[in-house]
Amino acid sequence: MRNVILFFLVSTFLLAFGTPKQIEINHHTFDLVQEYYNEYGERGVSLKFYAHGANKEKLPMLALSLMNSTGACSGKSIQDGTYEINGTKIIYYSHWERKGNAGDAPEGDLIQTYKVYQNGTITRVSGELYIEDHVRGNNSSDGMQYLFDAPKTTEEEKALKDYIKSIERRFGGEFVRGKEAEALKKRVRDALARKHKKLWQ
Repeated sequence: MRNVILFFLVSTFLLAFGTPKQIEINHHTFDLVQEYYNEYGERGVSLKFYAHGANKEKLPMLALSLMNSTGACSGKSIQDGTYEINGTKIIYYSHWERKGNAGDAPEGDLIQTYKVYQNGTITRVSGELYIEDHVRGNNSSDGMQYLFDAPKTTEEEKALKDYIKSIERRFGGEFVRGKEAEALKKRVRDALARKHKKLWQ
């Protein structure tokens, strides 16, 4: 896995300084620019969508994180992402995991679907996620613990709802649990496996 990530970083670093990749969605052409960053203890790759020919100094129409690593050697937060085009839709997949002593880092999965409309705008139309934003037991005062231990009081139910709402706002999607969360996890793993396979071809 480490070699795959290193290869991905090098290839995307080179692409960032090359000609933007062009793609057509719903009769609109977009310039896709991959940018590598490494600052303030955080490094990664972002993918930005611009209308074809637009000024790349301006804000992109859509920005997606394809890889992010934060933290020291003793504890890192690792994010791996990819995207696929399906007709007029852009489907984004992302997975977070912890390495070492990154107890306050998120872990989980996210899928977001964006639609390109006839006027060329890009809008998020759906999202689903399951994310634990810290190691279980690290913060007993929040509602995450009630994902595992059913709430028994009104206060505990409220704490769980507040936790879910905060995660939905932070990451952009509807929180799912149980079998839906397992299905989400599998879809993300499968999409990332397809990405890594392409890197070696």
